[in-house]
Amino acid sequence: MTINVKYLSEQQIERDALGLLEAYFHELGQPIRIPIPADEILETHLGLTLDFDDLQTLLGVPDVLGAREKTRICKTNYWRRKMANGWTPERRARQAELIRQWRPWERSTGPKSVGGKAAVSQNAYKGGTWRMLRELSRALREQRNHLT
Repeated sequence: MTINVKYLSEQQIERDALGLLEAYFHELGQPIRIPIPADEILETHLGLTLDFDDLQTLLGVPDVLGAREKTRICKTNYWRRKMANGWTPERRARQAELIRQWRPWERSTGPKSVGGKAAVSQNAYKGGTWRMLRELSRALREQRNHLT
């Protein structure tokens, strides 16, 4: 089963999430507070049901969308011959050579649509708070200098 989902930029997601939080807490007559009761917002405000199912048992498949039986967090052991992703150094070297021969970067044209261009224009966006804080500190410094 394939589900097509419309692309949303981070700014759109943040704006919509903030709107949802404002509407929820406005109904309660309270300011937005932490921790955010996500399950309560889903069930009471949006009328959705949040369930957790064991997809491995339900579907009879050992690896469902990356879900595995046991999760281990460990550091990569660079001394072993086989890498964690199953690629040996020889396989990595062969793939690197093939890619150098194919030269896919010469045929890459980038986004064509207006939406695609708008999306990739935000690739380097980091949030902008640093610049805003810098301007605020400059304004406060100037104000302090004028008062003294």
